[in-house]
Amino acid sequence: HDVCFGLHVTLTSEWDAIKWGPVSKDVAGLVTEQGYFPAESQWHIGCVVIKEALKECKAQLSKLRDLGFRITYLDEHMGVAYYHMPELHQALIDFAKHEGLYHVDVIKPLREIDLSHDALIHFKQRLDGYNDGEFI
Repeated sequence: HDVCFGLHVTLTSEWDAIKWGPVSKDVAGLVTEQGYFPAESQWHIGCVVIKEALKECKAQLSKLRDLGFRITYLDEHMGVAYYHMPELHQALIDFAKHEGLYHVDVIKPLREIDLSHDALIHFKQRLDGYNDGEFI
C-alpha cells in the first residue's frame, strides 16, 4: 500500500510490431477494422463516442482493481484527448474525479518547456518545488 499506482488510459496503439485493443466489448467506434486501437489519436476525431471511451476507461480501471491494484490517479496515453478532443479530455477529468482519482495532466508541463534550454534542468527545477508524496 505504499506504492502509488495509476491508470494510464489507453485508446491508441502506436507500435508497428505490437498491437493492442480494448478491454471492454462493444466499443467498435474506438478500434480499427482489425480490432485494435488506432496508432494516432487524430483517428478518433469525429468518430469517437465519449460514452464508448468512458466505457473502455471504466473497464481498464475495473481490470486493474480486480487484479488488486489500489489505483490513485489517471493519465492519458499519448495525450489521447488532450490535443484533439477537449470534450473527451474533460470527460476523463470528470471520470477521474467521480472515481476518486487524481487526473494527472502529463502533457501540460511538456508544452511549457523551452527547447532552447536543457529539458532536464527544466524538469529538475519543477520537481525541486514539491515535497515527497505530493502530486505534481
